[in-house]
Amino acid sequence: MRTMQTPSAKLGTLESQKGFTLIELSIVLVIIGLLVGGVIKGQELIKGSRQNNMMNAIQGYTAAVSNYQGTYRALPGDDSGAQTRWTGTGANGNGNGLISAAERQTFWAHMRAAGLITGALADTTNPTNAFGGLFFISEGGGGFAATAPTLCTSRVPGDVVLRILTQYDNGQSNSGDIRVSVNPAGLTATTAANAGAAVATNTITADNSYAVCSRL
Repeated sequence: MRTMQTPSAKLGTLESQKGFTLIELSIVLVIIGLLVGGVIKGQELIKGSRQNNMMNAIQGYTAAVSNYQGTYRALPGDDSGAQTRWTGTGANGNGNGLISAAERQTFWAHMRAAGLITGALADTTNPTNAFGGLFFISEGGGGFAATAPTLCTSRVPGDVVLRILTQYDNGQSNSGDIRVSVNPAGLTATTAANAGAAVATNTITADNSYAVCSRL
């Protein structure tokens, strides 16, 4: 025989099957919003830390080159007396006051031989930046004169590039002390490449990455 539920029993069953109230849903949405906001803020903090790390490296390399020039009266890479000074550095430069295509990797070996950056005596490897790109020496690039020794670094996110231009220079990618170009083709840890022509500031997007360049 079927057992009949009383009206009060049915009411209790319905109440027990109720979903979330509006207040409960609001609390859940607030918590989700806080979590999402925290993740986004965390990502921005990480990206900001990487930006600072990279810019400190650029400034450190630039100061190290000035130190090298003041001590040895030559540009690293172009130094014609490096092998005499440090046996096993790999190669001399031609001493013409420029860093040519053949001297761009030797630049890093001379800097390491002088103890200005870390690495083995004859190590010609391009150092990495905080975004996974590479520091490299370019002959000009980004709108600098074709013969100007230029320090560049690749794979910098577009939103970071725009912040760098505003915080450290005049806000423009094709003038001032910091220039921006597309990432050079053929650049590897052991192979240099020239930075290309400067890109227009209004074409830089957060979805793309770029090479950031500064005169040595």
